Amino acid sequence: VNGVNRDLTEMDQQVLYLLKNAIGQQMKKDEFIRNNRGFHYENFLRDLLDKKIAIGKAQAQRMNYVTQSFSGNFYCIVIEAARSSNTLHTMHIRYLFEAAFPDTMTLMYNGGIVILLRLNEQQLLQQKDYDKITELCKEYGMFAGMGNNFHNIFDLAEYYQQGLRAIELGCKDNSPSLYIYRNYYLAHIVNIFAQKESVRT
Repeated sequence: VNGVNRDLTEMDQQVLYLLKNAIGQQMKKDEFIRNNRGFHYENFLRDLLDKKIAIGKAQAQRMNYVTQSFSGNFYCIVIEAARSSNTLHTMHIRYLFEAAFPDTMTLMYNGGIVILLRLNEQQLLQQKDYDKITELCKEYGMFAGMGNNFHNIFDLAEYYQQGLRAIELGCKDNSPSLYIYRNYYLAHIVNIFAQKESVRT
């Protein structure tokens, strides 16, 4: 508009108003598509969590392109919305994690939020990263569980379960925080063992 080096006219203002409305409509449309269809990776991750994709040795070579697209060092965080004392604005929570950790993938699953942190192959989460996630959990009243780090995206369901177990085993005082599976895996093993053996054994 100002490229012609003149003042704004009433007609220019009307055109800009129409442009504003058009952009607003497009943004609402994009948000609707994102909320209902999700990002391109969401259906794939959901199928992995539902164990609809089974990869054996025979299929591994054919699925090589997947491991190239989903390469790196992964951490799976599960946020249980049902445990939260206040209502979580899921899109805002997803945005917080995507902004704080580059290459993060998020999706809604089983009434909660699954966050897949992706780092470089040689990179691990540092203590400051754990502290940052813990602070987010406490600030927004979230109960989050984190599994161990892994490299193969096809193992996602296993580490999702670790996140759930971390919340279940670590949340004794019902306080929002980040619960890390590596701190509770021995209790998990004891629980599994005690289902088939006596406590004395």
